Amino acid sequence: MNSTDRAQVILQHADFFEPSRTSIQKNSSSFYFAFSRLPKHQALSVYVLYHFLRELDDAVDAHDEQAYQILTQEWGAFKKGDTPKKPLWQALRLIFDLYEIKFSWLDDMWAGQQHDWASLPINTQADLDQYCYQVAGTVGLMLMPILTENQLTYDSKVVIKIGQAMQLTNILRDVKEDAQAGRVYLPNDLLAQYHVKPKDLLARDVTPNLRKLLADEAQQAQNDYDQLPILIAQLHDAQTGKVLALASNIYRGILDKIMANDYQVLKKRTYLNQWEKLQILKQTQSAFD
Repeated sequence: MNSTDRAQVILQHADFFEPSRTSIQKNSSSFYFAFSRLPKHQALSVYVLYHFLRELDDAVDAHDEQAYQILTQEWGAFKKGDTPKKPLWQALRLIFDLYEIKFSWLDDMWAGQQHDWASLPINTQADLDQYCYQVAGTVGLMLMPILTENQLTYDSKVVIKIGQAMQLTNILRDVKEDAQAGRVYLPNDLLAQYHVKPKDLLARDVTPNLRKLLADEAQQAQNDYDQLPILIAQLHDAQTGKVLALASNIYRGILDKIMANDYQVLKKRTYLNQWEKLQILKQTQSAFD
């Protein structure tokens, strides 16, 4: 099936997709800013995928056992071909039927959510890398068939690296918020190495030791973001490259702002305002001209 046929199928079922537009507009202005620039059928597909993952993430964050168990059971049924009679699941079925999205990617995402559900510790950098793959690298893998109209000739390892960088950016931005909720994603061995105590994550000011740890993690994220041009060069469609670069550059912009603010992430949440996003949009477009 070509992109025109896929677009026709999706637009014929647009009523299944519209609640997902509302979800992404409400919960992720950065993602919406980037992916709303796609052709409508691709944008709607991204919104559905985001909406579903948001439902799962919200159930875990709220530790809503009933919602989490229902989603888990419905996902098991979905993989066997039994689509729950709910608009979101029906839209998701269309997406999985039309695009080459592997069940195993969502299974890996589920493993990351299970990590949070069980409050498992992150002891090493390898643990953190694995977690970032599970909850964000997998998102990149699931998005790519939509963004590329099933082009499969890109380097999935680079896709994963970009997703991991974006998740690491989230972790650095939300250090205090996560600690207040009892979640610490900075590896335990690095906390010990840098002499950072759990109470340091709840303070108002960043200690010198915590700043050094955050800077090291930020450098890893920067290194991963630096691989974006490799991926862009492998894509056949320039518009896909622009949108993917925009999404990555917005998250990198958040990281740059954290670094420019000397890692003062404990006083307030770092975000980009609309003017800053528009500047990144202009810079991204210029890079493709």
